[in-house]
Amino acid sequence: MATRVVSAPTRESAAEELDDLLQEVGEAARRLSSDPNWALVADSLNQSAERGRSLVQTLQENPIACDLEGIVDCACQFAGDVLRALHIPGVEFYRDIEPGIRLRGATGCWERALLKLLVNAGEAMKLGGIVEIHARRDGDRIEITVADSGPGIPQDLLPHLFKPSFAARNKGAVAGLHLVESIVRRRGGRITAANRADTSGAEFRITLPA
Repeated sequence: MATRVVSAPTRESAAEELDDLLQEVGEAARRLSSDPNWALVADSLNQSAERGRSLVQTLQENPIACDLEGIVDCACQFAGDVLRALHIPGVEFYRDIEPGIRLRGATGCWERALLKLLVNAGEAMKLGGIVEIHARRDGDRIEITVADSGPGIPQDLLPHLFKPSFAARNKGAVAGLHLVESIVRRRGGRITAANRADTSGAEFRITLPA
């Protein structure tokens, strides 16, 4: 398995990652609230998560930035380890990242978002294939795409991929994408999903402020 050297998190990055985790707890609590047997517990969890996020905001003093090339390298290493553990063979990662791009936010948050996209892409290609990761600056924007050579996404699912309710109902390679959308949105960006026009497979496109 790949070895990664982990550096001590800064106060700002630790606060941002904790904020993301608390948001995930809050989203899980809201899904749980639909069950009358757990409504009171879900409400308590959600309130606690919101109080925690308010406290975290006091720790976030200055915006931080992290190197995209390093994030993609780590995400590809981790995704390869996960796919091998899932016995999914023959998935290759092709990287085309413009040097010097830095993203706003904590490294761990972006690694988690890209890892989810890469593993999802690998799971969609049961017999192996290529996952392409491209990143470019375009004026005052940064554009990141993750595309695979799998079968693509059913058209009826595309409008719902990033909804928490969709994640609660579905498993497998298209589940959990609302967490990726949350990480992107909270950093001023947008993520979209589509099927590739020139070949088979799906493509996720992230657009962020530079």
